[in-house]
Amino acid sequence: MTWEDFTATQMVNAGKRTKLPMLWIYGGKNPALVEYARNNYRGFTYQGGRGTFVDLSAEREPDSPDTVPAES
Repeated sequence: MTWEDFTATQMVNAGKRTKLPMLWIYGGKNPALVEYARNNYRGFTYQGGRGTFVDLSAEREPDSPDTVPAES
């Protein structure tokens, strides 16, 4: 499956139901899609989902973190 298979609402709702931590790995080159993925991850964790987001894309800023912290 790809990011196109899910809507942002579906990702947020998955955070409410998911019991296992998820590993989100992103490796694209489009900065807009990186931000889209990060926002979906933030929505997922805001609703209770647990996981780690890892950005492996070549387009990220050199000083930006590889991972996005989960919402508290």
